[in-house]
Amino acid sequence: EYYLKRVWIYNLSDDNSSLRFSAPVDTTPAAIAISPDSTNAWPVLNQLDINKGDGTAGTFLRAFKGRLYAGKEKSIFYIYGTGVGNFSPQLTNSNVGFLSQFSTFEQDNLLYGQAYDGFYAFDGTNVKRLTDDIFPDVQTFRVDTTRVLTNTWDSQAEFGRGMFSLTTATSGGLLQLNNSRSNANVNP
Repeated sequence: EYYLKRVWIYNLSDDNSSLRFSAPVDTTPAAIAISPDSTNAWPVLNQLDINKGDGTAGTFLRAFKGRLYAGKEKSIFYIYGTGVGNFSPQLTNSNVGFLSQFSTFEQDNLLYGQAYDGFYAFDGTNVKRLTDDIFPDVQTFRVDTTRVLTNTWDSQAEFGRGMFSLTTATSGGLLQLNNSRSNANVNP
């Protein structure tokens, strides 16, 4: 997410409660470009912990109504401040969070999203449930369905570096997936 002339990233593989932000991004023509993978672009101190240790992972990050919101599975925070010295997460809701970045959308000055127990509208301060508890209904049609997993490789060499448990991979590009619930053939 881009906010206050910085790039923000959330829920990294090494820490699912960390919100990291870049050095300020200068978009003027005379600016000196810093590569996004440079250590200068991501100073070590440019990190906030969003309710670390609460047992939930960061799920969404969105600039909305002039603020940056960082959500977790069961809570929503906004980022207070204007610079490294005073950025801090402020709790706005401790009962509901959205499931993912992809389960949220903005419309009519509200942020809508799916939580574990239904769909909600968020106005920047309060959440309002829009549906009944949908979890039991979702479970009834998800329990016995086959889930499709897709991986894309750019080359045979990348495919060869992959790890597949309980599978058989052939040089011809056929991948045999086996588990206790189903067998599937994948042929590119």
